[in-house]
Amino acid sequence: QLCWDNCKTYNIAESDIYRMAEHMEKLAKKTINKLKLSSKETKKKSKDESDEEEDIVTDPNCVSFEDKVKFTEKVRKLAPEGLTQLVKMVEELSPTAITDIDSKRLQIKLDDIDKETFAKLNDLLSTQVREDIEPPQ
Repeated sequence: QLCWDNCKTYNIAESDIYRMAEHMEKLAKKTINKLKLSSKETKKKSKDESDEEEDIVTDPNCVSFEDKVKFTEKVRKLAPEGLTQLVKMVEELSPTAITDIDSKRLQIKLDDIDKETFAKLNDLLSTQVREDIEPPQ
């Protein structure tokens, strides 16, 4: 995701690189989702074939990949004020999840945020972002 974000950040929206990054981002997301579905189907078939196998346990404290993708899409739609609120909330609730990249950029590592904190951040985003608005270009 960082690769596509960088391509779109550092290139003009009408450029070939920007358009290719958008295309590749969509393609990558589709492929990842297909692989996940395929993996789930394979796991289900294996379970059906052998009742002796253990169920695959997922950590109830982990945030799903799909939820992280939705979260990221909401963040991209935030106005600067909303983004500032989000960063402050992350700094307060999960300071280890935020890293300064340089003087103007930072990174929020969603994998380092627990499910409860993620839910609070997602609630903040829900109040700040309307789903029918396209992200700024």
